[in-house]
This record gives sequence, C-alpha cells and structure tokens, in this order.
Amino acid sequence: MGRWGEEEKKSKGIFGCVIWSGVFLTFCYWFYVNYPNLENRRQLEKDMQNIIRTGANKEVVEMKAQIRDAALNREVALGPDDLELEKWLDDNGNFVVKCRIEYQVSLDLFITDFQVAYPIREQVTIVY
Repeated sequence: MGRWGEEEKKSKGIFGCVIWSGVFLTFCYWFYVNYPNLENRRQLEKDMQNIIRTGANKEVVEMKAQIRDAALNREVALGPDDLELEKWLDDNGNFVVKCRIEYQVSLDLFITDFQVAYPIREQVTIVY
C-alpha cells in the first residue's frame, strides 16, 4: 500500500497548488484591471486637496468647477450629485472647506461587469 498511498497524497498537493494558483492569478488580473482607477483616484484626491488649500479667496462655485475640470483630466466622470462642497468660517475666523466626492467605476472582470465605488472625503481648515 505504501507506493499507491504516496502517489495519492502527491496528487492532492498538486491539485491544491493549482487551485490556489488560479485564485492568485485571478487576484493579480483584478489588480491589473483596477490599478488605473486607483491611480486616477489618488491623483484626483491630490488635485482636490491643492484646490481646497488655495481656495480661501475663492467662491464655492469656482472651486467646484476646478475640481470637475481636474476630474475630467483624470478621466473620472462625475455626475451632478457626485460632488458636494461646503465652505464656512469656524469660531476662530478660519475658513473650513468640506468636500465629498463619490463616483463609481465599472470593471470588466472576465465575464461580468463589477461596480466599484470610490469615495473621497476631505475637511480642510485654511489658516492664514
């Protein structure tokens, strides 16, 4: 029995390795497909922070337009309700800008499309 028993154990190990290799390759493919979206989100967040930090003397409408332009440059399609921006004075007389961006991206994963949400939320206090 020793010879045949050992052969069965070896085939079970190879089968498990094939399954986990398939799972790993699927994850790598998903990351490869999703990476440009992650990079666009990161760059949009940097652009949004720069616009907000320099927005002490700007109106809310002007900052919204600049953020929408930055989103178009990053190939992010923002709907009319995907961007909210508020600006007010706090108790110390400093401007506080609160921004919320929520958009979805469709990923083509083999045989199906998968919707992924990318929220960006920032609250920045602008101190003179």
